[in-house]
Amino acid sequence: MRAGQMGWQISMGDSQSLQMALYVRDAAGLDPLVDLRVPPLVPAVPRLDTSTFDHLDLAAGDWARWWTELLDEPSAFWIGPPDHGLADDSPLRPLVAACWEAAIRWPGLDHRAGLPAMAVDRRLAMLPNDVVHEVERELGRPARPFSLAVYVLPVGGREFWPLAADRVLASEGALRDPATQRALLEQFVGTLA
Repeated sequence: MRAGQMGWQISMGDSQSLQMALYVRDAAGLDPLVDLRVPPLVPAVPRLDTSTFDHLDLAAGDWARWWTELLDEPSAFWIGPPDHGLADDSPLRPLVAACWEAAIRWPGLDHRAGLPAMAVDRRLAMLPNDVVHEVERELGRPARPFSLAVYVLPVGGREFWPLAADRVLASEGALRDPATQRALLEQFVGTLA
């Protein structure tokens, strides 16, 4: 979804690279040490039999590095085969390869029903415009040109996680709930405008 006028833009969309990373984490049962922890994917992903994989502890550490790199640039495009953006000797690479086919068939990656439903709900579709106009009234001036990217994750809960002044991760539940989406937008638009 995009909303904007007079030089500002708010985009909301998914990041398949982040979703793929979360799929691997959940399927392999990894518990990596990361600063930004998000809930498991919804619907739950099938567990991978990891009994034939060596060094799951090292794979969890490699996953944490991969996740951090993806958060720096949460591209909307797949980090696809053959390397998934991982080094040849990465202990995580065989897990990603083993999850690949199941991940691309996982119903949560099927251009999820949550975002199109937002476009149908007029309250949600107009919320970015409403928040910007409210901030403009509070400031007594038009908003400065800005861009805000909201990366939507199919995870449980109604949460959002700031990545930078102009980027944020949000659960689908956070964006479907008008009060939570408003809080997210107010936090960022108030600073950017």
